[in-house]
Amino acid sequence: GEFPSSSSALRDALGTLMATAGRSNLADALELARSHSDPSLVWVFSDGAPLPGASDVHREVVGEPTRNAAVTALVATRLHTSPGDARITVQLSNFDNADREIGLDVDADGHPAAHEVLQLPPHGVRTLVRDLRNVERTVQARLTSANDGLDVDNARAVVVPPERAVRVW
Repeated sequence: GEFPSSSSALRDALGTLMATAGRSNLADALELARSHSDPSLVWVFSDGAPLPGASDVHREVVGEPTRNAAVTALVATRLHTSPGDARITVQLSNFDNADREIGLDVDADGHPAAHEVLQLPPHGVRTLVRDLRNVERTVQARLTSANDGLDVDNARAVVVPPERAVRVW
């Protein structure tokens, strides 16, 4: 919304801001703000690094970047040659500016199926493909040592497709 600079409503609105699992697109937000206002009237409140080409707007650092690693994708499919088993693809992302050692636990139908400790480089992404035996319905992947500020993205779960008989002609 629009607020006068001395507005208590502005302070209240800023006070309600919190970290979320979503990403922000400050470049597009700045482009929109510049198209509707004099850039000298635009303020950016962020815990991130300054944006290139944004020296014409005011910038206030709020807090500091939050450490965050996440399970960013999880997919499970049946193995055609062994329909009681599943192949999973897990994507892990490190949103930190530093290397991270991350523990990953995978459960199948509520029972431990795999455990790995992985190194993730700064702003790195790692994709793992693993075959799991005797999976009936569900797979969950979760970080066991994320120790970060955003717990909501530390786990994902999927329903595995039902077994299907493969007809050979």
